[in-house]
Amino acid sequence: MQPRETANTTVPTTVTTITTAISAPMEDPQAPDTVGMEELPSEDEIIAKPRNYQIEMLEQSLKKNIIVAMDTGSGKTHVAVLRIRKELEKGNKKISWFLCPGVELARQQYRVLQESIPNVHMQFLVGSTGVNHWSNQDVWDEVLGLKEAVIVSTHQVLVDALYHGFVSMTRIGLLIFDEAHHCVQSHPARMIMERFYHPQKKQGQYVPAILGLTASPVMRADQSQLGKIEANLDAIARTPVLNREELMKYVHVPKLRIAYYGRGPIEAIPSTSISSSTAQPHKGTIQSPDQPVIAGWANHLDPSLNLDVDPGEPFGVPGFGTTKAPSKSNAMSTGKIGGQNKRNADQSSLTGLPDLKRLMPPKPDSHDEEYEQIDPLTGEPVVESELIVESEPIVESEPIVEDDDEFECIDPVTLEVVSSQQITTKHHQDSHFEQMFDDSDDCEEIEPESYFPVSRQSIAKPITRTSRALESLCSVYHSMDIRKDPYILKLQCSGDKRKQARAEVLIANRRTYCQEQIKQLFNKSTHLFEEYGEWAADWFIREAVQKFQKQNFLDGEELLDLEDTEDKDGYSMNNEDDHQYLLTVLGKVSLPVDLGPVENGITPKVEKLIEVLLEEYYAEQDRAQGFSGLVFVEQRVGVLALAEIIKTHPITKAYFQPGTMVGSSKYEKALRFLRDLTGNNQDKTLDDFREGKLNLIVATAVIEEGLDIQDCHLVVCFQPPHNLKSFVQRRGRARRVESSYIIMYPRSGGTTKAEEFEDLEKDMIKMYTDTLRELGDPEEEELEEEGRDRQMRVEETGALLTLENSVPHLYHYCACLPAQEFVDLRPDFRTTKHPTGTTSAVWTAKVVLPANVHEDFRFFESTKPWKSEKWAKRDVAFEAVRKLHSLKQIDNNLMPLVKRELQSLQEAQKRAPKATVEIQTDFWRSVRKKWENTKEVYISTIDMTFSSGEHIIIDMFLPLQPPEVEDLELHWTLEETVKVTFGQSISKPLVESSELLDRARKATYRLFRTVHAKAIANKDDFMYLFLPQVGSGDMWDQYSETQINALDAFGKDIEMGIIRERNDDTGTGARFIFERWRTDVNPLDLTVNLEGDLAHQPVIEASRFTKRRDFLHKEAGQRKSEKKVLLLPSHHLMDTLPWKFSKAALLLPFAIDRVEKASLAKDLKRNLKMEWLPTNLVVHSITASSARDPVDYQRLEFLGDSVLKVLTSISLFDQHQEWHEGYLAGAKDRIVSNTASSKGAIAAHLSRWIVTKTFTGQKWVPKYILSPTPDQDNTQTKSLSTKVLADVVEALIGVAFLSKGYTGATECLSAFDFGKDVRWDSMEVLIQNLVTTADANAKRYRGGYPSNFVELESYLGYTFKNKALLIEALTHLSNGGDSVSTSYQRLEFLGDALLDIVIVDKLYHSTKRELTHIDMHHLKSTCVNASFLAFLCMGATTEVERTEVLEEGDFQRKIHKCPLYKYLRHSNVEITRADALCNQRYQLLKESISQQLEKGEEYPWTDLTKLDAPKHMSDIVESLIAALWVDSNGDFGQIEFFIGKLGILKVLERLVRDEVEPDHPMSRFGKYVAGEGRHGIVKYHAECVEIEGRPRTWDCEVKVNDRPIVKVEGATNNQHAKTWAAQLGLAIVKKEVEKKAKDAEEKARKEEERANEESMELSNEMDTGEYRAVPENEEERSGSGNEEEEEGSGSEDEEEEESWSSPPDGSTLRWRAATTPYPGRPTD
Repeated sequence: MQPRETANTTVPTTVTTITTAISAPMEDPQAPDTVGMEELPSEDEIIAKPRNYQIEMLEQSLKKNIIVAMDTGSGKTHVAVLRIRKELEKGNKKISWFLCPGVELARQQYRVLQESIPNVHMQFLVGSTGVNHWSNQDVWDEVLGLKEAVIVSTHQVLVDALYHGFVSMTRIGLLIFDEAHHCVQSHPARMIMERFYHPQKKQGQYVPAILGLTASPVMRADQSQLGKIEANLDAIARTPVLNREELMKYVHVPKLRIAYYGRGPIEAIPSTSISSSTAQPHKGTIQSPDQPVIAGWANHLDPSLNLDVDPGEPFGVPGFGTTKAPSKSNAMSTGKIGGQNKRNADQSSLTGLPDLKRLMPPKPDSHDEEYEQIDPLTGEPVVESELIVESEPIVESEPIVEDDDEFECIDPVTLEVVSSQQITTKHHQDSHFEQMFDDSDDCEEIEPESYFPVSRQSIAKPITRTSRALESLCSVYHSMDIRKDPYILKLQCSGDKRKQARAEVLIANRRTYCQEQIKQLFNKSTHLFEEYGEWAADWFIREAVQKFQKQNFLDGEELLDLEDTEDKDGYSMNNEDDHQYLLTVLGKVSLPVDLGPVENGITPKVEKLIEVLLEEYYAEQDRAQGFSGLVFVEQRVGVLALAEIIKTHPITKAYFQPGTMVGSSKYEKALRFLRDLTGNNQDKTLDDFREGKLNLIVATAVIEEGLDIQDCHLVVCFQPPHNLKSFVQRRGRARRVESSYIIMYPRSGGTTKAEEFEDLEKDMIKMYTDTLRELGDPEEEELEEEGRDRQMRVEETGALLTLENSVPHLYHYCACLPAQEFVDLRPDFRTTKHPTGTTSAVWTAKVVLPANVHEDFRFFESTKPWKSEKWAKRDVAFEAVRKLHSLKQIDNNLMPLVKRELQSLQEAQKRAPKATVEIQTDFWRSVRKKWENTKEVYISTIDMTFSSGEHIIIDMFLPLQPPEVEDLELHWTLEETVKVTFGQSISKPLVESSELLDRARKATYRLFRTVHAKAIANKDDFMYLFLPQVGSGDMWDQYSETQINALDAFGKDIEMGIIRERNDDTGTGARFIFERWRTDVNPLDLTVNLEGDLAHQPVIEASRFTKRRDFLHKEAGQRKSEKKVLLLPSHHLMDTLPWKFSKAALLLPFAIDRVEKASLAKDLKRNLKMEWLPTNLVVHSITASSARDPVDYQRLEFLGDSVLKVLTSISLFDQHQEWHEGYLAGAKDRIVSNTASSKGAIAAHLSRWIVTKTFTGQKWVPKYILSPTPDQDNTQTKSLSTKVLADVVEALIGVAFLSKGYTGATECLSAFDFGKDVRWDSMEVLIQNLVTTADANAKRYRGGYPSNFVELESYLGYTFKNKALLIEALTHLSNGGDSVSTSYQRLEFLGDALLDIVIVDKLYHSTKRELTHIDMHHLKSTCVNASFLAFLCMGATTEVERTEVLEEGDFQRKIHKCPLYKYLRHSNVEITRADALCNQRYQLLKESISQQLEKGEEYPWTDLTKLDAPKHMSDIVESLIAALWVDSNGDFGQIEFFIGKLGILKVLERLVRDEVEPDHPMSRFGKYVAGEGRHGIVKYHAECVEIEGRPRTWDCEVKVNDRPIVKVEGATNNQHAKTWAAQLGLAIVKKEVEKKAKDAEEKARKEEERANEESMELSNEMDTGEYRAVPENEEERSGSGNEEEEEGSGSEDEEEEESWSSPPDGSTLRWRAATTPYPGRPTD
């Protein structure tokens, strides 16, 4: 057993008592390093080359679960890297999960693993990565991957994922616990093992391998704790044994030294040894305290200090030296410390370093003028007389009783249980002061009662030392009147008896938010005063108060999402009222103008620390090494104060550059004051420390473990470590050769714990080096009472509900309820204490969920009495969550069905932009097959009527019956249109039509050949055939010759065809259109090569044949050419096919395309089993806008979207009576979404009928029966936009609605899969169900019918049969539960959809003009937006005549008007106040808004947003709509009557009729600056402005491409500010563009005048004979010969637009500076 003996060998470690400046001889800096000691290499070097002891640990880990116990810096992380690599090599598709206790440590380890294990799926999961928002299994599956993966996270992330069933133990192959000593008590690390690992292991199921890493396996002075940790982790602690010597070479153990301060005899502690797993003997002697110290300290003093030091004798020895002050004024009296310093003289009787206070000038006397009160708003001093405050007696508070074993805090934002190491809720973290007051860090377990370090009794103690600021703060705290606290006033004025009773309790215990803030400020200041001195206390109070006074309430991001509520202990949440109140209170605190010399205001403890720092600084200088040290303090405020002292002290500031590190993982929303002092980026602090920019870090225990900090020479514990873990972890930070580990103790403090820690560590080493020691049983939780271990596991997912996590689950559920103004949505726990007749009482609890939860599951009670209030709450919360799950109100992952604000973060629910779908069906393929076996042929007529009067009729032959085809409008020129009409088809037997078909094939070939010569093959087996209409007399297909000499047609009754060049054998040469014969033109003028009769032939006047092939779009047309050409008929040929049929041949491809689309629509109707749909509208619905067809699905899609929304809303409302508005809205959003519609389209294979490609005649090729190319394979796929798929579904719904109303729409919906949330019943069934349910609810209604509602019914013009519906429609959520539904929220959800469909239906069928889908969208927004509805609600009033008694005793009849919003039933005074303020704005804006609605050219968006109406004003309009509709059995006429009376329909009619601009200014501004080649980008910067005594306002500056355009000030809200700025900015920019255009026109006009002048000068010169004039006809002929110019496809307008958008020089348009005009057209 030699290895065990080696492992157990104790190694002595030097312990030195610091009682003098340098209590041990300074070693020679040139002496060699201690034998065997080497500098610790970097982490990268460790990982690059594993050492033998690391491999030894790896081999142990592969055999069984172990906890690797090795000192800091020895490479524990690399053991984990090696183990992960082995796990990945298995290829078992399992996860290696690396767990860390803190975020920063996890981030650090993630970086190490990334570099060490590349090319593997690796994720870093902490709260800031959004992991708390992943409430969908698909998201977790995507993040974790399907193969091997490495995950780095905190323990809380994994335990939450396990609790919710998103991750299971079977998915994990290896669990690594970094800092494994945390796996105790209720830490998340232990919960992972206890709740999920050990139960599976006991059942014989698979469990992952475990690897623990730690430098100190135990935390407390208890030998049994190692066994508990081992049992909890199911792993045995192991340290290298075989390769122990190698391990010991890489670890440097520092000298342990004790620094005594304060009163008491100089004591020396005996030399002791530290038994460490890496301990090594230090060479050299240990100097006793009474040995003389070496001289020379004074030689190191900075000469700039101007100190006169006599080095005659050693320090601490009489006569060694005298430090002389620079002047007599600073001379010290012997035996007095610090001149006028009032501290006891014996406190500074320190030997070693010279008395620092003797080196400093005396502290001047304190005078009253050094302190003043600062006004919190102006920053100016306040008159002394204003500082008087009256003191009130302090009311003793009842102590808080907490269980000894554990406690919990609920985060009110995430609503999760904060770990037991975190003693405050996040709402405290969010406050201005709380971050300064909560000084606990993640690595310490702090008892709950220690949260308030200063008791009320201690506050009353007199202050013995002088700190005027602290005295003033104490006086201010005592004088605070709790009854004037904003939260107390709010509770008392609420009208709620329960809240008023709570106010009395809070008055008694003084535990409101504001009280606690001032109390904590005093506590922390007192701590600083006692521990660091009056200078630190004064500095902290001044900085804290001034920082708070300068802060805007909305400056901190952490305050934006907090509501005006209270926390679970009854504290008021931070809100603006509290903020203003605290400003007033803190304004009474006297703040020091000058803090005075720091050296005169510090404690002996700080003085001793400075001595230690200086000693170690020079020791390192002598060793030619740079100083680097850590100072550990307990509280965050201590970190800040001590760092400030070191930076300010005249001696230390010359040598030390301190940085600060405090806990950050649970302080993400820390107070800005602390961020300013500690630095926003603590990573930078560590980087600067590594690079030497900082040489000292003052920190809390946050850096004890884990974080990668450079090797330090010195570690000082300003307060002694509390446990073995801290003792060892802190010591591990001093890893340099000959480093020091110093613990400070008071002289009168008795014995130190160092020896106890050393002995315990020795025992621990002995235990985990014992290779024969066996693993014990896991730690069993001792249940104080039965039932605490109750749990519920969801079989489908493995999610686990326990009593411990039931409360956060319930809070989370309530947090996801639909938000409502002035309503607290948290569960209301009501606990009762029952005396039992014994010393202990028992507790029961009830919980009431918010009123928007269905009454059937709003109230719960605990199952039994409990010994503590906490467990009673947990019990009732457990029952509530269990019931909610059984009723499917939460899913199988124990998550709410809708995650409201988190919904957008769920990647799994996002719509993919593209989908792989089937290609479009080839209709002609079926035609081809039909030709092969058809027995009949179908003949239909195509009639082409030109607007000029020309008429062309052609018969079309197909082997199948063509569908009904909608009339088609084509554009022959810009001026002339062609209406193409398709007649009904008739069928003929094929045997009777064979000759006719042969004739048709030839005719079709001739028809197409004449104009599509390039497109057709030399064959005539076309799929579609054409002939002159039977009986029309047209016989052009019977002509024997296709072409004749053009001259032969002269003088004959022949319809002229296309004129061609004689030698054009291919048919692609120049072509002309015959206009007339000309006999007045001499043919010899055209050519001289004519003889005989040809010299006297007539001339053909013709126009050029058009090259245009797009007759579908008007914008592609051209004006009829006025230019003519003269042709010699003898040199040209003429087609015998009359020209009008050649024109028909040009247009036929468009008619054929229309037949194809109609056939696709017919096939789709058959596939959907909805043949009753009109084919023409189905064609519209399947035609995407990308096809550029004159008709597409846009209007139908807009209509169908509203139909889908209303049917979905009604169905959900009916089928889910237990759902609150949030669930209804969430389900509706999932169904009425592109995601759901596109999935339905894919399932129905809808892509096979969707037309997305543009049809162009230019590329058209006829279809043949014997195709030269193979048939298209219908199994082929393509990528198609999911937006297109969704739009087509909604367009089809719109078609069905237009055809058969809601019955048709419901039938269409049933053809597509929209998920399991809804069942598509008929409208009749839905209405009947709603009426029946409403009647049943009315019977359960417990309240009476308000008498004034009769007046309301009179206004509505409708008497409700079910009065409960009207009551529900006007009941606010704050009113409580006197009806079944308790509030209007569900009805408002339904009314929103009903109002939407009524408005959309009016717009779609508008008789004033046909509106585009964009027009309809903007117009709908004008009529349904909340601001507009609220405006109408405020203007709608009921009237009632009442009798009033006058003062004289007479009676008078008077009409009283009551606005609609005043009928709202609520119980919150804040609503009344908000309504009153809004009414004031309404009275100011009413006339302006009304005028704009009646006569304005633009919709009054700006003034409506300025109204800033509360949401409930628009909500009750929609809830009344729903109530009317349900009570009237689904009568939409009642809705139209009501909204007509409100004025909605009148406004809508006027907007449509007068074409008022409906688009929002922000939208118009963005489109304007980006359009017409301007490429502008608009940015808005809005900020809130708060001035005391004035309402909050908003300013907004708008910029275009970073150029400031306008800034508005004084807006009522954020949206008003942006809307107002956009409106003004648009006007400014338009004006600038118009001016630019006007300037450009003026410039062009001047250039034209100059050109005309030059032309006249040229003309004059020509008249003198100097130049030859060009004949006009020559110029004309030259122009007419330019075929490209004449036959251009673009219009003049298009060319102008092109030149606008594309600058000729290719430059990019940019915005000019603010002083230059806004650019319009580009300039050269």
